[in-house]
Amino acid sequence: ITNPVYDEVSWVSAIPGGTTITLQIASSNTENGTYIFSGPGGLSDRYYTLSSGEDIWQGYDGRRYVKYKVFLRPMWRRLPRRSIV
Repeated sequence: ITNPVYDEVSWVSAIPGGTTITLQIASSNTENGTYIFSGPGGLSDRYYTLSSGEDIWQGYDGRRYVKYKVFLRPMWRRLPRRSIV
């Protein structure tokens, strides 16, 4: 891939009520390069929040490798129990 252009980030989720999903993106020109995670505008204290689609910061354009981090934030004090079946 040469000179990729990133347009929009969106996702589909099924989460408990009161939980929010946000994410940050990082990019690099090399697979093992330095990745600095950020949200809209390339700011490290911002997060992509619209699951229906949000423009990706143009500063990632031209970089071949992309990573993302997803943050799940419950709105209650206790985390839900998990079970593995």
